[in-house]
Amino acid sequence: MFGRLITCIAAGLTAVLVVASGGAASGYGNGVSTSCNVSVSAKAGKPISAFIDVKGNASSAVTGDVTISVFRSGSAPRMAARAAAVWTKTVHYNGTPLTITGPALPRGSYRAVAKFSADPGVFLDCQCFGSFRTKSVAGEHHTNGGGGNGLPNTGGPSEWWLIAGFGLVLAGGAATYAGRRRRTAAHA
Repeated sequence: MFGRLITCIAAGLTAVLVVASGGAASGYGNGVSTSCNVSVSAKAGKPISAFIDVKGNASSAVTGDVTISVFRSGSAPRMAARAAAVWTKTVHYNGTPLTITGPALPRGSYRAVAKFSADPGVFLDCQCFGSFRTKSVAGEHHTNGGGGNGLPNTGGPSEWWLIAGFGLVLAGGAATYAGRRRRTAAHA
């Protein structure tokens, strides 16, 4: 009898908590989340070119306004956040990636901030960042801190580390093979 009473109270409290929490706490039902990506390429003395892409997890096209701002980077991220924008532009996004041309910037490090404000309806807003540098050397090209081939520098190993690691793997394999061969010969 007492066990049934405890079970009924626990079930009742659980039902109240589930109904009270609803779907809002989990983030569902509030809109479709979006993610944005910005990358900037810059050459010395040439206008910058910013590529912006916004994706949503739905079959309909993501539409809204994209505001891109370029800030001069300081030694600390807080300095860049407090600094005034060097350049800002707002354009309408209609579901296809955009390439926006900006001003030619002097030598230095910069941070691009893209803020997407969705049209009223299904999608949620998003924001993304990208860092880039301009150098005074003609022909230098940097995209998000990467090299001149358009790919980001992900910090892969140097070749000599790769060769040394391969040599250690071979040496370990040879030592294991030799050790097992001696042990099987001794047991035979």
